[in-house]
Amino acid sequence: MSTKPTGLILVPTDFSETCQKAIEYAADMGQKMNFSITLLHVITSRTKNALRKEHKGLETIIERLETIKKNIEHNYKVKVSYTAREGSIFDVINRVADDVQASLMVLGTHGKKGLQYLLGSYAFKVVSQAPVAVVVIQQNSSLSAYQHVIFPVNNFIESRQQTQYAVGLSRMTGYKILIYKQRTTEVVARNQIEIVTSQIIGEFEKHSVPFEVHEAAKEAHYEQQLINFAVAKNADAIMMMTDSRPDHPDFNNSSWSEKLIFNEAAIPVICINPVYYGAFYFGV
Repeated sequence: MSTKPTGLILVPTDFSETCQKAIEYAADMGQKMNFSITLLHVITSRTKNALRKEHKGLETIIERLETIKKNIEHNYKVKVSYTAREGSIFDVINRVADDVQASLMVLGTHGKKGLQYLLGSYAFKVVSQAPVAVVVIQQNSSLSAYQHVIFPVNNFIESRQQTQYAVGLSRMTGYKILIYKQRTTEVVARNQIEIVTSQIIGEFEKHSVPFEVHEAAKEAHYEQQLINFAVAKNADAIMMMTDSRPDHPDFNNSSWSEKLIFNEAAIPVICINPVYYGAFYFGV
């Protein structure tokens, strides 16, 4: 590469087709953002049992990671490294994200039950408590990265950090944001949505971020309307805040998060976990 990468994308893999799709998605993002990639395989008792049945050793994992590294570097012209760590999947993934100072994580999942055997029932827990933003890729997700991104605005999600993240990411990739407001006739909630939308628009205009503003057609079933809107617009991703502190009243939205993350349209979701002590995204 002609210039030094400015950030790093961590991609856990269990060598499944879905995780390979996540790796390719991350590689496409890495090209656009000038980020390098680190592949991670977590060695568990399941891993060892599978290798034992095949009469293979742990060196097989390194061989597979090396093959993926060479293919991605050749096809996408991004810098790739890899690591294999033994331990609990939940602990290892988040610890490695800290160790390598990841800027972003991309996870491939087969749906709400998790990343095949990679994450299992820990899927949402890993996403919501990751130290960085996480892009969730489903088995049938499109590999197109960041042309049109949906930005939900409603009366129960904190939007300031999401706005900050959107500005930084858009400045790096040039994607267009499609703001999608919740419709409500409740006066306080409607006023709050309008104020928040106005503030978001102000930030986008300040940083020359391309955007459009849309509103749900009806009050009921906002989540489903949001997914339908994303499909109609052929959106590349949905951006949302998750709930990494369930005890915090401002971020009590786990049910909402899971519905979007594992949406039936398999649209990739950029999950931004709330940060409470003044973190900044992409230098914004």
